[in-house]
Amino acid sequence: MLLQTRARVLVVEPSPANLFYLTSTIHALAKQWPDVAHRVEVLPIAASNETGSGATLYVAKYNAGNSVVGTSSPAVRDHATQDMTSEQYAINTTRLDDVDAIKRLLSAGGAVPVVKLDVQGFECRAIDGMLELLQRANSLRVELANSWLSAQGCSSSEALLKLERLGFAVNAPTATATNAPPPCILSHKYGCDIALSKPVGKRSVPAAGNLCRWRWSGNQFCPTSWCVACASNPVCRSQCTLGERYGEG
Repeated sequence: MLLQTRARVLVVEPSPANLFYLTSTIHALAKQWPDVAHRVEVLPIAASNETGSGATLYVAKYNAGNSVVGTSSPAVRDHATQDMTSEQYAINTTRLDDVDAIKRLLSAGGAVPVVKLDVQGFECRAIDGMLELLQRANSLRVELANSWLSAQGCSSSEALLKLERLGFAVNAPTATATNAPPPCILSHKYGCDIALSKPVGKRSVPAAGNLCRWRWSGNQFCPTSWCVACASNPVCRSQCTLGERYGEG
């Protein structure tokens, strides 16, 4: 996208090690494509629902992509014996809506074409700190996993409900498909990449009726205790009676 378009990109990266490789790559690209240096802005912060210092970033050994804010719990590890404590950094957390670069972007008017969110279970807190940004976004790509979210006191259902309230719908693969999250969201091992957008005209409706269906307990969708929150939605209510099952993958 960076070289095929003229898009302006704001990047949030709290890890000092990842920042080195990221900025080195941008610098190398800018030698051949000078405008890249003017279109990419890197913010050395962690997206959160509060602004402050003293948070810890835990980095998985041999996988810098699995860098987690605030916890080294087994729930966020790639495997049971993965080292999540030998590399850690003190970082700053920030509400993205409070960041000057994003304030300038929003004050310029117009929509934000796409937001990419992949913060290893910290999604709920990040979403709460970027409500204004997401209200202006047309589409969102987010990686969710129940185990990672649970380690941060959240869940995939709660994250999706937050996004639904902002007007996002899970992109259905076909015009007639139900607007439901993919089964991989239930995985306890790895994340699930989900594409969402703001429905326009006759595009797929928001996912309110399907979110309840995807709440998970034991080996079935939507047990009665989870359906209470969706009881006012007839679509969800009917889905909760289907008793569909899906084995964990």
